[in-house]
Amino acid sequence: MLERISYLVILVLLLAGCRQGVNDSAGLVELDSLIAAAPDSAAARLADWPADSLRTAGDRAYHALLLTQARYKAYIPATSDSAINLAVAYYSDGDDYDRWIRSLIYKACVMSELNQPDSAMFWFKRAETIARPGDHANLGYINFRIADIYQYEYVAPKQAVDSYNQALAHYRKSNQSFYEMACLSELASLSLLTSGTIDYQCFTAALCKSMMLNDMDYICANLTTLAASYFFQKEYHKSMDLLSAVLAIPASETVKSKCHLMLAQNYATESMADSALWHLEQASIQTSVDSMLYCRSMALVNSGKGNISEFKIHDETADRIAHNLLMRSAATELKETEAEYDLRLSEVGNQSIKLKILLAGLVLFIVVMLVVALVIIRRLKVNQQNEALSELNERLQVQECHSIEMSKMTSQMRASLTKQQALIQQIKYLQQGNLPEAKQLSRIKELISDFHLEPGFWRDAFMYTNMHFSNIIDILKEKYPKFTETYAKVLALVCCGCSNADIMVIMGFSSMAVVRNYKSKITHEIMNVDIKLEDLVGQYESKID
Repeated sequence: MLERISYLVILVLLLAGCRQGVNDSAGLVELDSLIAAAPDSAAARLADWPADSLRTAGDRAYHALLLTQARYKAYIPATSDSAINLAVAYYSDGDDYDRWIRSLIYKACVMSELNQPDSAMFWFKRAETIARPGDHANLGYINFRIADIYQYEYVAPKQAVDSYNQALAHYRKSNQSFYEMACLSELASLSLLTSGTIDYQCFTAALCKSMMLNDMDYICANLTTLAASYFFQKEYHKSMDLLSAVLAIPASETVKSKCHLMLAQNYATESMADSALWHLEQASIQTSVDSMLYCRSMALVNSGKGNISEFKIHDETADRIAHNLLMRSAATELKETEAEYDLRLSEVGNQSIKLKILLAGLVLFIVVMLVVALVIIRRLKVNQQNEALSELNERLQVQECHSIEMSKMTSQMRASLTKQQALIQQIKYLQQGNLPEAKQLSRIKELISDFHLEPGFWRDAFMYTNMHFSNIIDILKEKYPKFTETYAKVLALVCCGCSNADIMVIMGFSSMAVVRNYKSKITHEIMNVDIKLEDLVGQYESKID
């Protein structure tokens, strides 16, 4: 009897082991291979996957990993990290290396999309620690993304250069031409930023690879880097000629915007104010560096025109942005120095057991010297930061003195809108008349089509809005990719106090229902908040009158 029970228990355990070994359904494995070729299709099928078919923890974790990966590759913005957390927790035992490393990488990617660069950096570095030495494809991608965070989030070019070089070495071993080209392009650009001279070896290799791959965006980006080197060498005409040629090449709006900003700076330096202003109007401000270049160019333009008050405003704004970028870079460098020191101290601690007694005193002396050096460096950096903060407070006091200039801008904006009132009144008379609806609508469209804004209206409107409402347009453009130029114009008019009728006329919409639709989309669809646009604007309104 006991033998039969023992056989039964063994049989049950064997069957249970077999079931656990077949966690992955064939459909999930098929979609895993489909993601690289058709991420959109894979994401849609995974989103519609029946939950009741995911019977095991392994299936649920595998489905969560694939869903996150497909959505990321299909450029579907992440709204939560709950799905990828399931995969990270399940694969954390490390038995399945491929899925474990993937879950860490996509956890970092999701945190980056959720605008949490510190968390993203943590998960990328964790992925780097568990990556196998020969896994050059994943190690290349991890270091590339770490370099991106150093460059674009922390503004720490030296750390970015180190990580891009590590990524480049791995990409060359894994024969990934596109990412190798991307690393070379970034290194060429950063060499210009860190040393003032372009690394022509990286630049030439990057340009050749981008032409070989026929990647127009990277071709334009590399040529733009060369144009920037001409600008730093004060060869302004060569820089302008090259940038004008780049604008004729089909490329993304982001690349073209950079060209317009650089052309504006060239023209402003050469005292060609009208050309500089035209290019500034064509540019879209997406990053803090873009804002700094814009303000520098505006300062040069106003200086050339003799408008001292506007020159001071833009020059001080550019200085403040540059100071913030410098502070971010210094903070990152200090953090990396401390981390490197902690690592070295740990290594010394691990090796101290193996050292002879005669070397103990020397080790202790070295450690003390390192601590003293770190304290001195940190104290110097704190003093520099305190001096920078004092300077910033002085600039803020000066900025308060310019509140009168902001009031003048308010009056100018109001004045520029009053000329629309006559047109709005004509539309109201038409609506109160007895004309048939079709003729009434036709007449309104005819009136609107004859209406033209003054040159520079949108530039002034955006500047007015950012100054009075805490840079609301720059913030929304940087945070929400779907926040297009049209939405920005509608938001600016709301901030200027325009009614729905005013906005309909200025924007050339066919009805006020279209205006209400745009206003609703900004809060409910783009920002995903249940609030009226006017209430949202009130939260950003500056306290300076």
